[in-house]
Amino acid sequence: LTVSDLTVSNGSGTNGGNLYCNGTSSVNASLALQNAVVSFGAGYSSGGGLQVEECGATISDSQFLNNEVASGDGGGVYVEDGFVTISGSEFSYNTASDGGAVAQRYIIGVNVTDTWFIGNTGGAVHIQADGLSWSYAYFSMSCSTPGSGGMDQNQASGYGGL
Repeated sequence: LTVSDLTVSNGSGTNGGNLYCNGTSSVNASLALQNAVVSFGAGYSSGGGLQVEECGATISDSQFLNNEVASGDGGGVYVEDGFVTISGSEFSYNTASDGGAVAQRYIIGVNVTDTWFIGNTGGAVHIQADGLSWSYAYFSMSCSTPGSGGMDQNQASGYGGL
């Protein structure tokens, strides 16, 4: 599914407050968001703005603003057993226990290019396994207790912005 020039706001759900991409081993699901605004989503356990589970997602030139998770990870985007590529986007003022902007669990991956992370609570990016690559990611005013305000991962590869 490819979605362009979309604004999604004020959604709520257990997983993926505004948007939820869910595939299975037998279904090759994918989502492409282009020039989208995803805001004020409320996920109860993960993915306030978007949850990606067993799915591939591409996010480009988009904004994730003021999304939150009540008691879980990934205020803006939560990735579980999926792969997400993020480019030219902004994650601002999202909130979660870990990964206020983006959280990834298990080993598939997150690739971030030329993206801003501003004022996220729970840290900007939280990766629970290997799989983060980045280039020109910019972090400002994100906070986390305990851990890293900008990025929290065992092994990351990339350059620029930290």
